[in-house]
Amino acid sequence: MSDQYQNPVIIYSCKGIAHLVYAIWSIRSLQKFNYEPIEVIVANAQERDFFHKRLPDIHCTIMSADSKGYPAFSYKPFLLKKYVNELGFYHKDREILICDTDILWKFNPVPLFKRFSGKNWFHKITALNPKDYEWDLDVIPKSNIGLITTYHYIKDYGLDKYPNFRLNAGLFMMKEEIFVKMLDVWMEMLLSMSTDNMLMSEAILSLTFAKMGLVPSCDMENIKYLGIEKQATKLPIFSFEAVNKDDDSLRTGYETARHYYGGQRMEMFRDAKDMGLDKDWISLYARAELTKKWLKRLPQFPTRIKNKILKILNLSR
Repeated sequence: MSDQYQNPVIIYSCKGIAHLVYAIWSIRSLQKFNYEPIEVIVANAQERDFFHKRLPDIHCTIMSADSKGYPAFSYKPFLLKKYVNELGFYHKDREILICDTDILWKFNPVPLFKRFSGKNWFHKITALNPKDYEWDLDVIPKSNIGLITTYHYIKDYGLDKYPNFRLNAGLFMMKEEIFVKMLDVWMEMLLSMSTDNMLMSEAILSLTFAKMGLVPSCDMENIKYLGIEKQATKLPIFSFEAVNKDDDSLRTGYETARHYYGGQRMEMFRDAKDMGLDKDWISLYARAELTKKWLKRLPQFPTRIKNKILKILNLSR
């Protein structure tokens, strides 16, 4: 860790009122610790006005990107690439921390950021069994879109090094100059694939790290399936760094911030209320958008899924 530590600039990208509400909650949770700097990218003037009415002092930019027919969750790298190319970061010469909107900060993140300063930190890493790379396409479960994406990339371009990890791009930190170079390679690799074969941008992100020799770091406790990556293989493997905090008073990434994945949104609404982040009831805007979206899609789902969706939408205050 350098003596010249500066807080990383936290970058949020939002599209849609629901995610804008989540971002406001997330930033409010950071402001409990007087954290700065923060930059936010929104899709249009209406979203910027909504945001600035509630957080007028946060740097907010209007920008949208075309994901060129790739899956919706690939929007982030397209937007970040455009942001870097056309504007650049407002706060210069700092580490970059990319943060999904559906994250609440439970404790001051500065000790965590200091501990991983200078590294390529990820909130979550999933360890992979390197033997999975030996599977044929017809035996890979259709639900394993990460491995399917990787299979197609290897088939077309090959790999010099095989990552024994899958990175989660929801929350991670890198040096600015390394991030910009990584983003170029990530996009180049992603765009080299057809929209039919590129099913998961995070799988390509993991291959990007291996290709560039960038070692991702994560708290040992936060690595899913840790140990499975040690399975014997003849393939050339590129690995991650599992960090064991040397002081019990320090908090891991999972202890510092919680990422509320899709099925956990009900808990995020409740936690935002309990943490005093929703005193102006902006949750109502998010609920209205979510209700409209899910009701439109509801007839397509089986009864079990319908009931789960209705439970999520029927949040009690």
